[in-house]
Amino acid sequence: MLTVETRQAVNPEYAKTLDTEGLRRHFLASDMFRSGEIRLIYTHYDRFVMGGAVPDGKPLTLDKVEETRTPSFLDRREMGIVNIGEAGTVSAGGETYTLNRGDVLYLGAGRGAVTFDGAGRFYITSCPAHR
Repeated sequence: MLTVETRQAVNPEYAKTLDTEGLRRHFLASDMFRSGEIRLIYTHYDRFVMGGAVPDGKPLTLDKVEETRTPSFLDRREMGIVNIGEAGTVSAGGETYTLNRGDVLYLGAGRGAVTFDGAGRFYITSCPAHR
């Protein structure tokens, strides 16, 4: 399952008027790690994406994300992945990488679909790749 939340940029003058709850609503990233899901937050701050993938014993594939307006998520984006859980694998571009707790993986643009598997909890960051 893939869930994408879009966050609009906040004008600095407007941000000054926000109370704690308003600041949390616009800037706090929470609830990104749900078992059996990929959850992403797409921000209008440099089109940055952050999120989490928790395969929980069944593979999860990240491919098309409507917000990026491309056939595949990594067509024009790059991605950093940190495993904050147990051992797991990440597959992309015909390669499979084993990530233990604390391991980091970089995937460049054009790698195609990304599949997460195993007992990992994968923290995802992504931004547009410039040529």
